[in-house]
Amino acid sequence: MPTKTYEAENPSNLRPEPVEYWIAKRRQEREPEPEPEPESKIIKAYSVVLFVSKDDNGIWSAVAPGLPGAGSCGDTEAQAIENAKEAIAGVLECYDSDADIPWKTIPALPSDTKQLKTIVHV
Repeated sequence: MPTKTYEAENPSNLRPEPVEYWIAKRRQEREPEPEPEPESKIIKAYSVVLFVSKDDNGIWSAVAPGLPGAGSCGDTEAQAIENAKEAIAGVLECYDSDADIPWKTIPALPSDTKQLKTIVHV
């Protein structure tokens, strides 16, 4: 193994690095730095009331009456609920904190509507 040589006008001022330094330096040259771990995202769960109904054309609607702008529709009841959960998650992601979410009082249930609670993860 070749030895490290130093060239300087005053060689007495130079001290060789400890062996550990050179071992660490070689490892750095051989091994790339590990990728930084992605930041973990906190997942929140919200309990949301949905009003689910079927219109005269056979289309199902699912609306969160306590959260303005959150609702969707689908060809089946299950599809409407899943679409609504996705829409609710999108609405909730727009707010910086829970205090900013404009929850409303849930109105009375219309006669031709089913009410259910669901959990939405954001």
